[in-house]
Amino acid sequence: IDVIDISFVYQYVWSELIVKWPISKRREVLSAFLVRLSDPSISDESNAILLQHLVNPMVATVFTLPEIAVSEASDSSAIPSASAASRSLSQEQRGVDLLCGQVIHLINQRVWAVHMPNNAQPSSIKRASVRLELVQLSSILIRHAANAVADQRKDIIKFGWNYIRNDDIMIKNASYVLVAQFIAAFDTPPKIILQAYSSLLKAHQVESRFLVRQALDILLPVLPIRLMPSTPQGPNTEAAGGPAGGLPAWVVLAKRILIDNSASLAHTTHVYQLIAGHPAIFFPYRAQFATNLVGILQKMCLTHSATTETRTLALDIMDLFLKWHTMLEDGAN
Repeated sequence: IDVIDISFVYQYVWSELIVKWPISKRREVLSAFLVRLSDPSISDESNAILLQHLVNPMVATVFTLPEIAVSEASDSSAIPSASAASRSLSQEQRGVDLLCGQVIHLINQRVWAVHMPNNAQPSSIKRASVRLELVQLSSILIRHAANAVADQRKDIIKFGWNYIRNDDIMIKNASYVLVAQFIAAFDTPPKIILQAYSSLLKAHQVESRFLVRQALDILLPVLPIRLMPSTPQGPNTEAAGGPAGGLPAWVVLAKRILIDNSASLAHTTHVYQLIAGHPAIFFPYRAQFATNLVGILQKMCLTHSATTETRTLALDIMDLFLKWHTMLEDGAN
């Protein structure tokens, strides 16, 4: 069978359309795609290709390009002042321009509300690749245009939570990234936060570990804000490396996961990577994890079957102790 190389098509779409289109053109294309998304005569396969190679990159680059024109007129070199104005657009202004008019209504109607399990007119989308791309589109909007979609936040969290139950591991963990973005952007009930955080700490599957790590990296920095300390401790807690007011629930959960799975490095690698990757956040609670970190370090150094990942983790843990020591000395001075 002859294989036809069509990579030049994707290169053209990227260099001539995605990078150059003004926001107004992107808004038109996004609206047109959302209308066709619910058309049963159009295959899921074609929708998946459009989402992956056109729609999602087109929306993401609205916020990541250093310069972007608002409209066709402002993109013209004949009007340099308008083009200059477009360079100063904030992330929030870009989001408002992209999602103005009926666009946000279309997204809510064709993406978020229609995928609710109790919707009167359930979505006809069956292909996992389309669902995955829609989840990722939602993550992009929450990350870069949270204020623009704030009125739809209830439908967004229901949409994300619904797909967390999906059997497809990629969709499930991509939905956790969406939920993490939501928690970072909006006030969220502690029960939802703890349930998402606990599930991510227990998610050790290699297939989509990068998504789990991405979700945890988004979620962890906001946990001290969203979840206040609630577990009372003794009077010497602060001297031992924890806050005098007690341990926050997110610290207790992480410690429990490490203790319950202490015999299996495969089930805890991503948790140790999380701690090593966020030394400042875990610094006040270092005494709670020191024993586990030293124990796993000894285990990794003594084993003859160490992988590249475990060797890297061992080095990261050593570096973590050095960073904590430096932070302790800086605090003492």
